[in-house]
Amino acid sequence: MVFLSPGISFNDINGTEEDHVNWLVKHNKFLEAMSVVQKSETGLKTHTYEKIGHMYLDFLCEQDNFVEAAKRCTSILAHNQESWEHYFYKFRDSGKIQEIALYLPREDPTLQPAVYELVLYHFIQTDIQSFSHLIKTWQKSIYHGPTIINTVLERMKTSDSSLAEEDRHSLYESLAILYTNQSEYAEALTVYLKLKHDDVFEFIHKHNLFSSINSQIVLLMDFNCGLALDLLLNNIECIPPQLVVPQLEKHSLYQFNYLDRLIKRYPYECTSYHNKMVYLYAEHSPKNLLSFLKRADGYDQAAAVKFCDERELLKEKVYLQGKMGNHRQALQSIVHDLQDVEYAIDFCKEHNYKSLWDELITYSLTNPKFITALLENIGTHVDPLILIQRIPEKTEIPNLRNSLVKILQDFNLQISLREDCQKILETDTLNLLAQHVKLQKKGLCVEDAARCSICHERIIPIDLRFGTDMTMFYCHHMFHIDCLPSYSSSTCAICNAQKRNPGYSSSLM
Repeated sequence: MVFLSPGISFNDINGTEEDHVNWLVKHNKFLEAMSVVQKSETGLKTHTYEKIGHMYLDFLCEQDNFVEAAKRCTSILAHNQESWEHYFYKFRDSGKIQEIALYLPREDPTLQPAVYELVLYHFIQTDIQSFSHLIKTWQKSIYHGPTIINTVLERMKTSDSSLAEEDRHSLYESLAILYTNQSEYAEALTVYLKLKHDDVFEFIHKHNLFSSINSQIVLLMDFNCGLALDLLLNNIECIPPQLVVPQLEKHSLYQFNYLDRLIKRYPYECTSYHNKMVYLYAEHSPKNLLSFLKRADGYDQAAAVKFCDERELLKEKVYLQGKMGNHRQALQSIVHDLQDVEYAIDFCKEHNYKSLWDELITYSLTNPKFITALLENIGTHVDPLILIQRIPEKTEIPNLRNSLVKILQDFNLQISLREDCQKILETDTLNLLAQHVKLQKKGLCVEDAARCSICHERIIPIDLRFGTDMTMFYCHHMFHIDCLPSYSSSTCAICNAQKRNPGYSSSLM
């Protein structure tokens, strides 16, 4: 049948699907052609979905529509590794890696490592944030890690000064991830420390990197001193003080914090650092220096006295002088430099030497305030009359009346205490004597096989009709009465012979 109209004529011919697809492809209607191929029940001889898809991708690339071409790659190329690599290089040659990068498959199929490395190399040169994102999201097995590590290091080396702070941070973070992926944990730790990453301490524990931080201690302290100290002290076997202290030599506050925590937890580990700690306590915690001097004994006492004198640490100096046995010098420092009568009295009570009390009393005679304090406090150690008799006449002493009242009260208290102690002593003595008498009155057990210590016959005969009187002393030696010498009826003959204290006899019938 032929249709005619002005200017138009065509034949009505029943076309096939092949013809339809040919027409669509010819007129660049690739999506419609692909749809027809997908819906075809019998399949086409000359056209396939993949073939038309490739034609469509080629068409889009020719039209410089690489964005749309990249989007269509996922559905058209599907699981065909060869096709994916072909079109990737086509994009690469056209300078359009960025457009296809996010659509590249990472499994089923996995492409050649070179493909992913080219993408990473492109982004490290053009968009560091995208590079960092890919390093975080791509699995480590699809590219060659050492190659990318070298690329990152080279990038940082050539343009570190020109990089924005955000880009520099992202590069360091990516480098740490790459090192971790390659199990190079020590190198990763170094990078994380530079970044002051929040999880650096967890990273150390997770990968057992205690031996790797031997040279990183200052960086750890800079990042978080408290957590660093916990880490060092909890793993002292792996990170001993001999490694830590020298590294902190130029950071005295860090060194002080470490040694201060160390001596409280492992005092035996600090002995060799006591001289250093005297300086550190004076520098960073003067109020705790005295307590350190009292509990430590490994420092040079003479050098410590000189140091405290230079720093005018008077109480510490006094303690050291007393510890060295220079009690008189220590007392002079208290009364002349500190002018602290209470401290002077406590010092004299602690050592309780008559010469110290005499020295203090002599000094107080020219200082009425000292006399008052002495009158109120020395009653339990020194006879107050010694002080009172030495006070010059017409000396005005503040609160003298109250001081004398206190002396009398202390005296009465001492008398009362002595009387009560005497009563307790007498009661205890009587109780112990009663217990002793009761014990002495108890019977003693004699075994059937026991023998006389002189005749060596049985003490208790088998036939009791032939029994005789016997004696057992408290030394447990037993005798027949008839066997004992007349001069030794009340004392043990054997103990006397051995020149021991004789026991007292207990006659048994």
